[in-house]
Amino acid sequence: MKIEEIASIEDMELELFLRKRQAGVLVWKTKDGKTIPIKDLKDEHLVNILNMLNRKEEERQQCLEAFGSLGKMEVYEKADYTIVRKSDTT
Repeated sequence: MKIEEIASIEDMELELFLRKRQAGVLVWKTKDGKTIPIKDLKDEHLVNILNMLNRKEEERQQCLEAFGSLGKMEVYEKADYTIVRKSDTT
């Protein structure tokens, strides 16, 4: 007996991704501008890409946290300049 299951939105998104990958539509762009279909990337290259993306995300989070620690900022704009003053209150 065959059991069928109605596809969810996640299933449909995954299917679309898999079709794009197999068609060679999804590519990785290297720092020298070369594009490589992700379906052709070797395992080691995929691991290196994931590690780099994780490092970049950690750096982005650190920047966001650093800006958040500055406290509430007030911005005053004039014709040719902007004054930023840190508020004493949060």
